Amino acid sequence: MECFRLRHGGAMKKILLILSITVIVLLMVFPKIIGMQVETHYLKVWQQLANESGYEVDHGEFNSSWFSSTGTSMITIPLDPSMPDSVTIGITMRVAHGPLLIGSQHPIFGLAAGELSFSIEPSSEELKNIIDQVSLTASSLVTVHFGLTGAIEVGFSIDKFSYAAQGVQIQSDGISAQWRASRDFKTSSGAITSYPISLSGLGINLEIDTMLNEFETGQYNGLNVLGSQSVELKQIDFRSASTIASMSNIKLNYSGTEQSNKVNNSIDLSIEKLLVPAPINSVAYSAQLLQVDSEFYAQWANLSKQQSQDPVLLKQQAMDLATQLLKPDTKLHQTLRLHGMGGYLDLAASVQYQSNGENTSTITIDNVADLLALLHITVSVAVDKVVIDQTGMTPMLGYYLEQDLVGLENDRYQMELALDKGALNINQKPAPEDIASTLNLMLTGNPQQRNTAKSVTEPAQRKAEIIESSSSKQSNNEGDSTTEYANGENITDTSLGNQNENEKGGEQ
Repeated sequence: MECFRLRHGGAMKKILLILSITVIVLLMVFPKIIGMQVETHYLKVWQQLANESGYEVDHGEFNSSWFSSTGTSMITIPLDPSMPDSVTIGITMRVAHGPLLIGSQHPIFGLAAGELSFSIEPSSEELKNIIDQVSLTASSLVTVHFGLTGAIEVGFSIDKFSYAAQGVQIQSDGISAQWRASRDFKTSSGAITSYPISLSGLGINLEIDTMLNEFETGQYNGLNVLGSQSVELKQIDFRSASTIASMSNIKLNYSGTEQSNKVNNSIDLSIEKLLVPAPINSVAYSAQLLQVDSEFYAQWANLSKQQSQDPVLLKQQAMDLATQLLKPDTKLHQTLRLHGMGGYLDLAASVQYQSNGENTSTITIDNVADLLALLHITVSVAVDKVVIDQTGMTPMLGYYLEQDLVGLENDRYQMELALDKGALNINQKPAPEDIASTLNLMLTGNPQQRNTAKSVTEPAQRKAEIIESSSSKQSNNEGDSTTEYANGENITDTSLGNQNENEKGGEQ
């Protein structure tokens, strides 16, 4: 037994020794192999950039040692094809060879890690003077990391900078970005942060607070439609001699998912607080495009790659793309909610293809009317009575209430429009002929040939009476022209010569 232990222990030592030697050899040999690949790929990437952009690219020295490489390149970008002015961007790259990335700012293991720094050289003295006005606290820097699995991580940062010229001053606290992608670039994720930035001069002042953009994307038939994205912006403030405006807590969210070769997309936008020259103090919008066939995105990707300028061909391709949305399961839903003047306005719209069993590949769409004839569209509108009362439109709605074109329930005015294969219904009843004829004229350019003498003349007279009555009431309230904000603030129109009152209203 003791002999077996000795033999077994000796074998383990040999295995460990062999493994140690192998690891050391790999750590010593791999950096050189990776260094040879770095130079090849470096030149390949720049050559591809030159071919696709048409920019002039020149290479300086490329030095490769056992554990690192350095290279310099210059890319010349023309600012205007008709002018000789151009900007030359000098790029210096430093790369550490893996798999052990010693002395880099990246994870210790990886195939390679690099840093890119930039310099700018304008071709004219005028451009040089403009660029000299930009003050950077530190040079911009790009970092790149290639993981052992081939995944790529890129980081970018610009520290505080400012620009001042011709009475305009721009100041920024900087920008930072991180991006990660799989080896085949089919999936990626990252974040972009823009720190507070301000612009002042020429009678205006604009301040934009921190904005954060986070995303995860996935390709589907060549397009980045899958994944999620969120954008958050805390505050935007704008001031001028005649206008004050601001937006707070702005949020934008997007998502795209796929199941059984069908893609669902949704987008949501909200602005929690608004101060603008309009009676609105918050906005919420959402849209969903559901059950889109995969072939739609395949054709979209092919169309985006084409360079044809033939208008006939482009129109045909656009129509072919539109027919891919004519599927029984494909739906578009949209909602909008506005708040102001003490109440809410709600809009909702839905669009869906109504199939009669026809083959969508044989459908011909020449104009908007042809398209609408294939769709079922519903639009619902609801607005609080308090909002209508404050606008002075209550008397004008009397006619529409009489005709059941508008309903009033729970202190909310409501209306539902439905366009089913070209036929218009209002509140689940056929629309009056004057309205239907007007819609047909807008869509086709040809008015409907029907007996509309009674349906058009009498309502027109009735509406005219209501408008005249409403106008006489409102005329007694006319005075100084003011701009009312959603929170009740007023700013007097400067054209009336009361500049001081205008500024006073803006300070409130």
